[in-house]
Amino acid sequence: MSRTIPAGTLGRVELILDVLNAVNDGAEESIAGDDLFAPATFGQPNVFIDPRRAMLGVKINLGR
Repeated sequence: MSRTIPAGTLGRVELILDVLNAVNDGAEESIAGDDLFAPATFGQPNVFIDPRRAMLGVKINLGR
């Protein structure tokens, strides 16, 4: 989401909010191995999606 706020003759200020993984999905992104003869690592996840987080940003546009 973003919201632009006029700053008079100076320009504009834009507030930005990014929400990542909002539902806190715990799915894997990668598997350790796909070797059928290595049962210890076959199909085991090794990289997971990051937990939910929010990032706030500010952009200042000077001029028109």
